[in-house]
Amino acid sequence: MLATHSIAVCYVTIVAFVSAAPKGMLNDTVFKTCAETYKLPAMTFDSRHPMEPIPDNPGEDIMCFHECLLTGEGTLKNGVFQEDVTKERFTMVMTAKMGSVNQEALDKVLACGKKTAEGKCATSYAIFKCIDDVLISVFKGSPH
Repeated sequence: MLATHSIAVCYVTIVAFVSAAPKGMLNDTVFKTCAETYKLPAMTFDSRHPMEPIPDNPGEDIMCFHECLLTGEGTLKNGVFQEDVTKERFTMVMTAKMGSVNQEALDKVLACGKKTAEGKCATSYAIFKCIDDVLISVFKGSPH
């Protein structure tokens, strides 16, 4: 159940993060490819609540799934956080969803790129979780 919740919330987070981005930055193909690569079950996301944080310590398959998503949408390239891409994408999403950029939230998202952790895919997951936590805090109070 924990893995199911993590996948559902991360999908909603990724969709929220890139929904204002130009077509092709992230699509269902990236999500499906990552899910198939890490042998995660197909699921329905409608019943999951997007404003709950993802778990702190999921299994390696879940962490690598998140790394795959971040790589597929350009936040990571060869395992390195892409600050310019992330800043551009976050700015587009904030502007589309809220009408302006919340500079404090943008700074927090960019600081997420400095996260590290031990283990396969753990740093990527720490970055994703950090961005997810920022987005939840920003969009939780948003009427959009």
